[in-house]
Parts: sequence; C-alpha cells; structure tokens
Amino acid sequence: MRPQNIRAILIVMLVFSLRIQAQHDLYTTENKRRIQAYAEDFSREQSNRYTQSLNLAKQKGIKVEDQVGDRKITLQQINSIGEALYIGVESNKRSAQITRTDQLYSTGGLGLALTGKSDTLAGKLALWDGGGAMTTHQEFGGRIKSQESAITSDLHATHVAGTMIASGVIASARGMAFGADLKVWDYNNDNSEISAASPNLLISNHSYGYQAGWVYDSTKNKWQWWGNDAVSPLEDYKFGYYDSNAQALDKIAFNAPYYLITKSAGNSRSENGPDFTKGEYYFLKNTRDSSNIIRAKNDGYDIISTTGTAKNILTVGAIESIQQTPNLASEIRVSNFSSWGPTDDGRIKPDIMGVGTDILSTSNTSNAAYTTLDGTSMSSPQVAGSLLLLQQLYNRLNKGKFMRSATLKGLVIHTAMDFGPEGPDYQSGWGLLNAESAAKVIQNTDKTHAIRELSLNNGTLYTEKFIASGAGNVRVTLAWTDPEGNVLPLISSSLNNRSPRLVNDLDIKIQDSKGTFLPFTLDPDNPSALAKTGVNNLDNVEKIIIPQSIPGETYTLSINHKGTLKNNQQDFSLLISGIGGNAYCNLNPSTSNIILTKLMVDNKAVANTLDSTGTALMIETGETKPVNIQFSNTTTKNIRAVVDWNQDGDFDDVNELINTTTNITGNNFNFSITSPSGVAVDKRYKLRIICSNDPINSSCGSFSNGNSLEASIQILQASNDIAAIGISTTVGNFCQNTGNLKLIARVKNTGTKAQSKLPVTILVSSNSQTIGQLKGTIEKINAGSEQEIALQADVALEAGKIYSFELSHQLTNDQYPQNNNFQLQQKIETPSIPSAIGTQCTPGTLVNLTANSEGALWYTNNTLVGAGAKISLPASATYSIAQADFSGGLNPSTKAAFGTGTYYENFGPQPILEVKSPIVLESARIYVGTAGTITFSVYNKDSGELVGSVTKVVEATRTQSNLTRVGGQLIDDKNDPGQIVYLNLQFPKAGSYVIGQTCSNGASIFRSNRSLADTVNAPINLGYPYTIPNIVSMTGAKYNGAPITTGYYYFYDMKFRSIGCPSPRSQVGVNTSPSPTVGITPTGSLTACSSETKVITATFSDNASIQWLLNGAAITGATQASLSITKSGQYQAQVSNTNNCSAVSSSLNLTISAPLSPLVSYSNGVLKSSGGNNMQWYLNGKAITGATDANYAPTQSGTYAIKLTDINGCPASSENFIISILANDELNPFVQITAFPNPAQNEINLGIPDRLQQSGPLKVQIANTLGQLVQTTTYEIPSRQVTLDIRAIPNGIYIISFPEISNQPGIKFVKF
Repeated sequence: MRPQNIRAILIVMLVFSLRIQAQHDLYTTENKRRIQAYAEDFSREQSNRYTQSLNLAKQKGIKVEDQVGDRKITLQQINSIGEALYIGVESNKRSAQITRTDQLYSTGGLGLALTGKSDTLAGKLALWDGGGAMTTHQEFGGRIKSQESAITSDLHATHVAGTMIASGVIASARGMAFGADLKVWDYNNDNSEISAASPNLLISNHSYGYQAGWVYDSTKNKWQWWGNDAVSPLEDYKFGYYDSNAQALDKIAFNAPYYLITKSAGNSRSENGPDFTKGEYYFLKNTRDSSNIIRAKNDGYDIISTTGTAKNILTVGAIESIQQTPNLASEIRVSNFSSWGPTDDGRIKPDIMGVGTDILSTSNTSNAAYTTLDGTSMSSPQVAGSLLLLQQLYNRLNKGKFMRSATLKGLVIHTAMDFGPEGPDYQSGWGLLNAESAAKVIQNTDKTHAIRELSLNNGTLYTEKFIASGAGNVRVTLAWTDPEGNVLPLISSSLNNRSPRLVNDLDIKIQDSKGTFLPFTLDPDNPSALAKTGVNNLDNVEKIIIPQSIPGETYTLSINHKGTLKNNQQDFSLLISGIGGNAYCNLNPSTSNIILTKLMVDNKAVANTLDSTGTALMIETGETKPVNIQFSNTTTKNIRAVVDWNQDGDFDDVNELINTTTNITGNNFNFSITSPSGVAVDKRYKLRIICSNDPINSSCGSFSNGNSLEASIQILQASNDIAAIGISTTVGNFCQNTGNLKLIARVKNTGTKAQSKLPVTILVSSNSQTIGQLKGTIEKINAGSEQEIALQADVALEAGKIYSFELSHQLTNDQYPQNNNFQLQQKIETPSIPSAIGTQCTPGTLVNLTANSEGALWYTNNTLVGAGAKISLPASATYSIAQADFSGGLNPSTKAAFGTGTYYENFGPQPILEVKSPIVLESARIYVGTAGTITFSVYNKDSGELVGSVTKVVEATRTQSNLTRVGGQLIDDKNDPGQIVYLNLQFPKAGSYVIGQTCSNGASIFRSNRSLADTVNAPINLGYPYTIPNIVSMTGAKYNGAPITTGYYYFYDMKFRSIGCPSPRSQVGVNTSPSPTVGITPTGSLTACSSETKVITATFSDNASIQWLLNGAAITGATQASLSITKSGQYQAQVSNTNNCSAVSSSLNLTISAPLSPLVSYSNGVLKSSGGNNMQWYLNGKAITGATDANYAPTQSGTYAIKLTDINGCPASSENFIISILANDELNPFVQITAFPNPAQNEINLGIPDRLQQSGPLKVQIANTLGQLVQTTTYEIPSRQVTLDIRAIPNGIYIISFPEISNQPGIKFVKF
C-alpha cells in the first residue's frame, strides 16, 4: 500500500457563490419574511381567481361539484376561453421493498432508523386531496392535522395518507414515513392554499388532476369527452399543455426553494373512449349533450394533463407491483394506466416511477378498515413519504440543514433504477425510485459521491475536476428550480406547441482526454425513439452518464448558460457519483518495444494501447473469464497482470497479482481472471498487463524492453445465481411432531437466467447430528423472482429441543456460493396443557366447561364436540380438553364437484367463514386461468378490519391453447389440475370473516357457478354450508354487502389447522354445585316517558355476582343490584356463582314513549289543539292565564304554543304558531306560510304572505315521514290563500315543504 492515499478533487470556480442553508427553520429570518410576504400575496391572487370562477359558475349555472361514476369532481377554474376546468382524484409494505425505502428503516441494511419523526420535520409534510383523511383511524394516532374545519373524511384521501404515514398496526399497510405527522387540506382553491403554506413545507402530495381526454362514467355506462373543440376537435389540448395552474405551481416552488411538490401523472392510458367502429355516442363533459365524432384515444404519448406538466414539481408515474425487490430491469413493468409524456414543449415527464397497483392502505369505512387501490394516486404518495425520509437523513448528517427541492428532485432522478434502455424515456421518466441508492449518496460512506448546492451568476462559468473511482459509471445530474414559464393563449396554434417553457437554460458537459460527454435528450416529435446525448434546451434536469468510466481517469465538468439569466443568477444543484478515485502510478518502459498488441475477450478486442479503448472487460460475479493476449512476435517474453480489486489506486494488495508468467513463446497467450468475493456489481476495476523481454519486478515505475496496456473490468450480475432466503412451517409455528414434517423452502433467482429442475434440500440436525432431510425440486424459477416449495419427510421433532435447519440448493453451475445456504435455529415449542373445570349445576342436565384459553378444544371419546373457553354440554358424557390440536380439510376437494365455472381477473364475491376456534388456513387448491400474482386477504366480516394477507406468484394451470372468453371470462377447462398454494392465513379468534382476492399482473382465478345436476341454470344455493363441525363453516360469499350462495369461490381442498402447537389432552374433572337464584322487580311490561328514569332492582343468592342484560346482551358496567334504565327493551339479571353456575331472571319489557306533539290549527280566529290533558296555552313563551282548554281565541299578535300531557301521561309541546292580528281586514293576515285546518280530511289551506306572492310560481311538495314524495303542486301566481287537495293520499302524518324557498321550514300536518 502506498504511504499516502491521495484523493484528488480539484474544484475550480471561475465565478460562483455558495448559498448557506438555514438550520432547523428552512430559511433565514430575512428570507422567510420575503418568501412569506410573496406567498401570501400570490395566495390572495389565486384565491380571488378561484372566487371569481365560483361566482361566474353561479351566474352561468355551471356545476361546482359533480359525479363521474364513483368519483367526485370539483370546479377549480373557468379559464380564459370560458371553459370550466374540473379536478378529481385519480386511484404498503411491498411498495417499500420494491422502491427500497425499507432499507432506510431500522430493519434495513444501511444502519439507519428513519421514520419521518423528528422535531425538525414537524409540520413539513402535507397532503392536498379530494377530502379529509380519517384522523381517528388506528394507523394515524393523532398525527394528522386537518387544516380546514369543514373538511370531511374521504376514502381516497385516507388511503393516500396511509401510504404516506400509516404506523403499521397492520404491518402490510405501514406507510413510508410511518412516524411523521401530516397536514391535510382538500383540493378546493388549492393553489391559494399551497402558496400560503409553502414557506413552512418540505414536501406535499397531490394525487389529483384535471379531467382530460376520455373519462368513463360508470353510473351512466357512458364515456365523456373533456376536450375543447375551440382549440382542437380531435385531441384534448390539456394533455401536455403548460397552463396557468402549472405556472402557479412553478411560481410557488421558485419562491420557496426547499419545497417540493409531488404530483400523480394520471391514469389516462386505461381510458380510451367508445368503440367508434360501432358509432357509439358519448357525452360532452358532464352534460347531457352527446356526440359520436371520432376523437383521439388516450393510449399513446402526450397524455399528462396541465398541472402534471409543471417544471419544478416531481411528476410520478406507476409501475405494476411485484413480489420482491427488483434486481433486474426485466422484473419491472409500467402499469397499463400510467400516463405518458412528453409535455407539449418536449420536456421529460413523468419524472420518476413508484408502485401503483395492489396498494393496501387505510380506508375511511371504519377506524380499523383497509382497502386495496390502484393508480398513480397511489404511487405518488409512496414517493412523497420516501422523500421525507431522505430529507430526514440529510438533516441528520448535515447539522440540521435540509436539501433544496432541486437537490432532492435531482437526487431521486440521479439514483433511479433505469429499467429500459439507458437514459430517460417518455413512458417511465428516469426510472423507478431507489431510496436505498439515494440514501447511500447522502451517506457517502465510500467518499465516491458529492452533493453540491451552488449558484451561477449571469455570464459566468462553473468548472470542477474529479477522478473516477470505478464505483460504477460516472454519473452527474444537474437540477435547478426554474422561474415560471409563459402560458400560451388557448388557440389552435398552441396545441402541441414546441416552444420551450424553460426560462433559465443551463448546460452541462464533461470532458476527458478523449472527448466530450453531453446530457441525455429525447425527441418529442419521435417520442418512442431511444434517448440520445446532446445539448438539452428543454429540461431543468440534465443528466450525464459516462459509459465505461475508467478508474483513475481525470474528468472536467463545466456548467454555463444560454442567453441572459432571469434575476441575473440561477441557483442549481449538482449530484455526482463515481468520483473520489486516485490517479494510478505511472508505468514507463525505459526501452519501448511493442510486444503486447491486443487483449481479447470473447473473441473481441478490449484494449490495444496503453490506455483502455473504453470497452470494459465484462466479468460476472463468481465467474472465471478466459482472456487472450496477442503479441507482435514469437520471441521469449514475460507478462505480469494485476487488478486493483480494492480500488485504492495501486496494485500491491493481496490477490491483486492475477498472473505472472515467464518465458512465453508464440504470438499469443491465454490466462483467466476470476472475480473475487467482495466485488460489487456495476463497479469498475483497473486491469494492467505488462509485457517485457526482461524480468518484470513491479506494477509501477520503469521497466525495460517492452510495453503495457490497461483496461477496466466491469462486474455484472451473475447469470446463474440462486439465493436461499427462508425456511418456515406451513402454519407459522415450529411444533413437536412424530413424523411427517412439512416445511416451506424459499429461494430467489438473483441471476439473469431462468433455472429449471432446481433441487432444494433442508437438512435437519440436532446437536450437530443430521436427523433427517427434506428434498424437492422447483420446476422453474424465472430471473429475479422468488419461489417457495413445500418439502415433506418423516422427521420427528421433540418439544423443548433446539434444532438446526439448513436450506441449500444444488444448482450445479452457481456462480456465487456465498448465498447458497440459509440457516435457522429453532426451539420447538412446549405447549402447556390448558387448565379446565367442569361444573354440573343442580338442578340441571348440562355440565359447564370452562378453560383458560379461547383456543380450547373439547372432546368426548376422541370426538371433537366443542370449542372455546366456555361451553355447556350434556352431563352424561366424560370430557377431555386440548389446545390447538385440530387439523382437517374442508370439502369440496376439486372443482369437479360442481358442473362448471369460469376464470376471471376481477371477481367480487368474498367467501364467508364462520369460525368457532382460532385456526389457520394452511393450504388450498386454486385453479389459475392466466399467470400473475394473487393477493388473498382475511377481513373481519362485520368491521371490515384487515386481519392478514398473503400474495402468491402463480403460473397458469389452465391450458393456454384455448383462451376463449364469454362475457370477458375464460371458459372452463375440465382438465385443469389446479395447484396447491400454501397460504398460512390466520383467523385469530372465533367470529365471522371474509376472504378477499385481488388478481394483478395478468392473473385470473376460477370459481364454480353451476351444479353437477344442472350445468345450464344458475343455482339458488350451490351446496352451502360447507362445514367442519365445531371448527369452521363456509356459509356463502359476501357480495355488495350481502351474502350470496349462487357460486363457489376460489378455494378447494382447504386444509385447516389450529393456531399454535398442539398440547396433550387431559380429562376434565366435574363438580356439582347448586345454581344461584335471582328475581327482579318490577317485571312484566312497563311504559315510561322519555323524560323519566326507571329503577329496576334484583334480589339474588349470596356469593353470586350479577350482570344486567338488555335484549340478551350484557350492559357494560351494570353489575350492581339496582339499575337505572332509560331505553326501551327487555331487561333481565344474570347471576353467577364461583362454581360457574348461573341463572337468569324473568324479564321487564320497558317501552319508552316518545310524546306526540299536539297539532295546532287556526281557523276563524280560533287556535285549536288536537287534544290531551292538563293543557296550557303560551304567548311568546309565557303562560296565558286561564287558557287551559283545547281552543283559544288570540287577541294579540305573537307566537303561540300549547303544552299538555299526552295519553301516556307524558308532557308534550306543540310547534310555535305565529298569529298577526291586523287592524285593517284588507291587509294580508299571513306573515308566514300557514297551514289550516290541521288535522285535515279532504283539503288543507295555505296562507301565503305578500312577499311570496310577487316572487313567481310556488312549488309545494308533500312527503311522508319516511321522506318519500307523495304529491307535488305548482301555483303559477299564488294568492293569499291556496288549497291543496289531499283526498288521494292515505291517512297519516305528512310534511309540507317548499323546495324553491330558501330557509323555509316544513309544516307538519295530519291527514285523517
């Protein structure tokens, strides 16, 4: 090793300034005052604009809110051509794995424990959505702060919030930043709110967008077209258009340079309009106007609308969910709905991709509810939550500072996993978010990265020199927050206008001794073309990758600008990777002699001069690569070959001398290079080969009579590499068994080639002695995928002993043996015998059995007769108890038990299971129509709470030669054998459950819907219930909230086991005990007024405890001898003694009488009441002396009412009745709408005040007490008194209402 390891990073700054970041607060006091003032001014401007749009909508009768199918849309703006623009929403553990966000947690591999919780991050994460998140959900724990008082809970917003910050009560639904707090606004008037909040935010998510192109209205089963013919009759101008809303977001971001807005790209590619070949009609926007003019579909490029085109935000697209962290580009696919760019001016959108399918997150249907949704609405918050963790890491490592938003945006683009041809594209932007790589750049533990935040002044140049380290190709990303661009007028020439929206156009280039490297560019006029390199005039992010970067090479980076910078300067961020290398020692022949001429690998020349030609020598991990060197003559010669495997800038370390051979004759020589353990995929290593006619003693300095050449070695992922990754049981527990051991082996193909017929073995040992082995063969495992296989063998395990389990595979040509084995040490559980007591209560014929566990199972003569902690059974038998020792199957075993069925991707029904004891669904047979992934989830049937889920990668079991569909569903394949899937789905306690399934990535599953007896007609009941007595019963399937029995869904040959390890059985001793006695007073039936409280009292045996019951259910806390009651129902007292004997009293049936308000009518100067006892009239709230009869003649104007006692003896009051006593009979006596007589038989009169007689037609509606409309009458010019004919309506109580008069209360009347 050289005495000093010199790392050369030379920075030459011709003119630049370094701006200091604020600590804790995002900005200095002075800057914050300026930023806040501007934000407030712009907020007022946007708010006024929004208010003007609402006022104009009111004037023109434009809807402010509307429904498109099950989605709410809201008016946000009326633009310059009078067009109403509406916004609407677009629809977690696995997501964190796919984007490697989980590597930032305490369980990750980076040594971090990021959660999003810290004082410096408090209040800096926000969400705008179509409503509020359910703040009381168990996943949020008070961490959501609604910023608007009137905001209501919304499913979409709750789901998005969960993806961002759910705590992980249900582990699979944990959010990305699961410790963070979150501010929430609804999206009405969002630009104003965003501007006002921006000075105090770091990140916000916006999973909504403007209605554009084709939108399907599922409630009307019609397409809607949201384009504007004034701009284009063929395509919607909003796609790709940089409008005033995009401009507003850019302005907000430029003013608050630490604030990054994440925005969903939209789901337009899955909505492509009607079938024009059939001449189908569609609606024009949310109107009843229709058309059948042919318009452009949404299935190509340029379908990201308006706000998604802003320059300074991060626009997020969606990939399909996969089952593992991707290592290969081939594992990743863009979802079929995610919108593609470019923008009209050709900028790259989307910027980045997140996971957008099968996202399990919080729901607002209850505080413990969850649901699965798809969409870029789901991928965007997943990215937003991950970005907050990156800011937390940067803040932790940089003395309380945060990254500028341009730095953060540049960082995720810089480190994204590119899963297509190298460079960006308009489908997936820069690739998939890779939070682990981004965090490594921030950590910079190997000193090969740099993050710089700088500023370029007008007319200046920034330069920097660095040396390549070989830690991957050199990558440089330049990003800046650009001033807002100009908005083109809404005219036809603005459609797809290519004039750039970029204002300050910075340019980056890198040079070395051989040439110049330029950033990636795309061609918007040929959007499917691969990225090229050149001068980028469009984007405010530019990225350069130097292919075949040479370790030790010096590069010079420079940044300048075109034209004149707006504001005379531009802040920018620079991210560099692959630097921090060392200049290698010189090697000079004292006497030059060209002996060595060429290095050949795989019959191709890699190097032929002193320097590398730029073509790297590719070696896979664990591979031994043959190489050939060629000479100019056949004289005797010597060679020395070295590789700097540890990248320290020399060749002096162990294993770095890879070949030294003397006395070579001939014109070529072969040797091999083996990549040692510890080398990393994608890194470059310096290879130096020296050749001389004289002895060679060193890899540096001078040598005589020869020459040398150098090349770089690039390490690739192994072609053949299987990793053993896990061992588990089929039910979760490691239990004692006497043989027939069944284990699940899990492996992953981390190589680039698919493997077939892969043998796997689990060795079981005790005290270092092998006691058995389980073997099996995986038929096929594709590159990048995980696979599990159930292995079975006759191996006994004893309770309490520790065993070692070692999984291995026998891939003969595996190149990376370090991951070939997985070891697990496990102590076998020793379950205790549950304690139990039996009591026969006398007199009686039953024995009460009680255990200390809900999982108790009760047997007589080895027959299971009951389950649960408490049960009553006949006293004539002898009973034993065990814990968790059930195993058994539930028929039907195959789909042949039924007539036929179909395969489909989106069946809705969920099988209903009534569970009597804690059990686990170990396995089931399913029939798979097409390959993909299926997620099975268990929910509590009543609360909707998610209990657990599992996702399986499945291959098609149905024949693929006939893919006939009827009604969109694949027809039955009678020869389909199905496949057994191990599920390990737990049902943790007795109760009602449903099992949901979600097919994705192309999968479809079978269900039976015809019986063997009738394969044509749909049955009423397809054999339900299917039952294992005292354990579980499948009673049907839940569909649209109700049970159905017309189909059998998904699971055949279901295998259940008890949760936990089985205990020994023990006999239950039975004692006898007299039953307690109990009586209550009063009993029978009793009626009480709603204002009364009744007391019920029990008398019962000594040494007994009491529990009051209402309608058979225990009343919480009601354990005293007396009980005050105010609710209707049946009351009883239940008493129990210490011997578990109980008794229930006779009952009291209480009816609470709701008083009937007396009806008051006014006729011929007399107020009349419908009658009662103890009557008293009131005027303006005061009792009228002597006014105690049913009728009263008022003598002065005022508000009258009567109070009385109804027929049940309960006090009741009438509604207020206003009387005006007028001096002039010609004046209108009605100051409000008055109904009389009341009650009425055939007609009822309405007195109409003068103010309503001049206001136009009067609509009068009559509805019953259920709210059902029974009559509508319109009076064109109402007089002072109008008459309603009520002969046609049945007797009863009705409400008269006036729908077109604001704030007019209804009038109740009785028809008799």
